[in-house]
Amino acid sequence: MPSSGWYPDPDGTPDRYRYWDGSSWSNETTDDPRRPAPAEATPPEGNRLRIGLLFGVLTALVAILVAAVLIFRGRPAADEPLPGSSISAWDDTSPTARGTPGTPSRSGSSPCAPGAPHQRGAHPSDGRVHGGNLSFAEVERFEPPGPEPRLSFAYDVAQQYLSVNENPGWIAQLAVGQLRAADGFAGNAEGTAQRLVQCVIDGAMYAPYRPSRHDWTSKAVEVSGKPGWIIETDIRVSAAGLPLLGDSAVFIVVEDGQDWGMFFGAVPIGNSDLEQILTDTVASVRAS
Repeated sequence: MPSSGWYPDPDGTPDRYRYWDGSSWSNETTDDPRRPAPAEATPPEGNRLRIGLLFGVLTALVAILVAAVLIFRGRPAADEPLPGSSISAWDDTSPTARGTPGTPSRSGSSPCAPGAPHQRGAHPSDGRVHGGNLSFAEVERFEPPGPEPRLSFAYDVAQQYLSVNENPGWIAQLAVGQLRAADGFAGNAEGTAQRLVQCVIDGAMYAPYRPSRHDWTSKAVEVSGKPGWIIETDIRVSAAGLPLLGDSAVFIVVEDGQDWGMFFGAVPIGNSDLEQILTDTVASVRAS
């Protein structure tokens, strides 16, 4: 790259010179290449100082924005543990074996009616995490069972989570709860499972990230003899200042009278250790 100075005008006009400041062409031209640099090419010290301060402020704002965005997929707002949890027998032989990839899709905009995730039913204290008519075996490495208000469309929600060191602010998460027909979770198992996925993607966990979805498994299953549906999907996200991130996620719905039990599990894509925990947890899901 040439150093700053007057050079023949790149538009080809004879005997006319344009100033090159080292990175771009000036608006000023001259017929005397010995002329001093134009004022616009050498901003006064005060301007440079103001530019430096502005850059510093913008950098700080970006850092604050990135930190704020991470909070959404990070640990839930309320961490108080719930009373002991549980239920279970996964009847599908390989519920998370990946099949042919599905077609990627973007999150939709259909509203999900508000539920009451803190509204808890009566459950046994048996070393399992209970919500609705489903439960899974409690994972020792994860935080004790607690509420998850961001699953705002559900009822009777309990979850475990684990902070992920390689992605500060990101968590691995396992949750169960109830979906109610009166809130729009009516119809067949597949439609209910698809609506569950969409409510999670469109909700507070992923809203700041412009998530995209790539399904790997979508099929009927039985859990403890009750009909249901499983969707395994990759949820990839992006945000200003962040690398591409995402979750390997599993969604399960199981009939609960007119309503549905739900399971949601998500771990960072590519973390084989946590993906194995998710697979083992899915295999432990039971219906009451």
